Amino acid sequence: MSEETESIKFDSKARRIKELPAGAQVLNLALSSEGVSTISLDNNEEGWFRLTLSNIFSLRLFGMYAVTLYENSVTADNQLPVGANIDDGDYIYNTHYDWGASDNNNIKVITWIRNQTGGTVNILYRANIRYIVEGAEDV
Repeated sequence: MSEETESIKFDSKARRIKELPAGAQVLNLALSSEGVSTISLDNNEEGWFRLTLSNIFSLRLFGMYAVTLYENSVTADNQLPVGANIDDGDYIYNTHYDWGASDNNNIKVITWIRNQTGGTVNILYRANIRYIVEGAEDV
């Protein structure tokens, strides 16, 4: 394919993007309420947090989660893994979508964590989901 043809294709795509209407009606992005929970973990103990967003209309949902974990209290110094009071290797954790448990009318998120601090800690969980709903005019 010649350079000229590639250039025309790119310009055509760029033009279509620029012509999209602006405003909230294009995406209908919404933010869920915040999920908050706490678990106490002994040294080398594992724990789970589960967050589910569903709707009563059986419409398909698509969303992105935001999860923040804290040790003992909600302060920047206690935020995992970057807080000043958190040492490398204190925790192993992972947050992921649970696609297998979803029926496409909900969004399920699981966070797994293992305490390796040498003592007992409280893990505070704060999460929400930015989402869009199939066919929604206004969310």
